[in-house]
Amino acid sequence: MRPFLLTFWLLLALAGGPALAQPKTSASHAQPSYTIPFQLTAFNNVVIKAILNDRDTLQLMLHTAATGVTLTDSARTRLQTLTFNGSVDNVKSWGGSANASAFSRANALAIGELRWRNVTVWTDQYSGQFTDGKVGLDLFAGKVIELDFTKQVLVIHPTLPANRVGYEQLALRTEKGALFLKATCQTRRNVFTHEFLLHSGYAGAVLLDDQVVMDHKLDQQIAITGEKILTDAYGHRITTKKGLLRSLQLGRYLLKQVPVRFFSGRIGQQRLSVLGGEVLKRFNWLLDIGHGWVYIKANGLNQRTWGS
Repeated sequence: MRPFLLTFWLLLALAGGPALAQPKTSASHAQPSYTIPFQLTAFNNVVIKAILNDRDTLQLMLHTAATGVTLTDSARTRLQTLTFNGSVDNVKSWGGSANASAFSRANALAIGELRWRNVTVWTDQYSGQFTDGKVGLDLFAGKVIELDFTKQVLVIHPTLPANRVGYEQLALRTEKGALFLKATCQTRRNVFTHEFLLHSGYAGAVLLDDQVVMDHKLDQQIAITGEKILTDAYGHRITTKKGLLRSLQLGRYLLKQVPVRFFSGRIGQQRLSVLGGEVLKRFNWLLDIGHGWVYIKANGLNQRTWGS
């Protein structure tokens, strides 16, 4: 596999090891679905349990905007079965550049009943709170991925489920493993439709790119309510400004008074807008990535007060 380390504005290709093996399934003609429980943390991270090399237990953040498997430096020090084969320098992140990432080839990984072999594991400094690292959706290539925040389960389907009552079908664009969905934003005096990266690794609601902020003069149309420092996977710190969108519309669903952030200061290179965990958790999702569709249905979390 050639994994990609996420930046908020690009996915940077790295030289990697062999492709992830497909999970082993029953010999019967009808392929089963696999249900994997997850924990939704207070930081909007989707956390699943994994076993590395039949011995080391990991808590991995499911990351819709990254590929491969990465572990933090702190997790790496306690693992007994991981042997690193080399490293790659000058790995870029959204807060800076010239980072190094070590890699370990030929590992076995188990998540629930699913098994993979020849998995390359990469390292970076940080992951979601209380997790050992991240795992991307490419692990389930060729499958339909269901994220049910009501039951807190991840279900891996061989094909699109026939029962989709209440779900709305929306177009999904993919690029280098990243998933993009269009949504409509309303500010004080403006309404515009824009493309957003689905990013479960971002705990907030909406992060806007520099170009759309400039084109629509959003710094003048959004009441600024504060600032926050964000830290990327390699420890670089950048400042974001915080405000409120009057509404954000996904298909037929209208979300009101949605928290929004955009970058400020030296970075000036935010090229992608992001829908983060604070929005994603308010829907149940069927991701039919291979056919370019996503199906969404509002759940009970949709009525909750917005987090920061």
